[in-house]
Amino acid sequence: RIRVGARCISRGALPALVPDVVTKFQSTEEFISTVQASSCVWLIVRPKPLFYLRHRNGYYCDGVNPFSLFCILEYMLHLKSGLAAISAPRHVTSGGLDIIYAIWN
Repeated sequence: RIRVGARCISRGALPALVPDVVTKFQSTEEFISTVQASSCVWLIVRPKPLFYLRHRNGYYCDGVNPFSLFCILEYMLHLKSGLAAISAPRHVTSGGLDIIYAIWN
């Protein structure tokens, strides 16, 4: 019943990060590694951008690019238009550095 969302590297002529859902865990270790793969923000949480899942035979990541300027621009537009009250309400952060999660997402 547990589903963990992550992005998987597609195996094709042009590799890309594609959304995937991991289910049916056979062990606690599989579940823990899947959660780690779904939350591995590159250079912030982990030194490597990808996480290999043996039980899925593939490389996964959470899809957050901490070096993207687009997410900062989009967040500023949300602040200006008032959408930030819905997309990143102030009560979900402490006002410190955790605001970065609202900006990235």
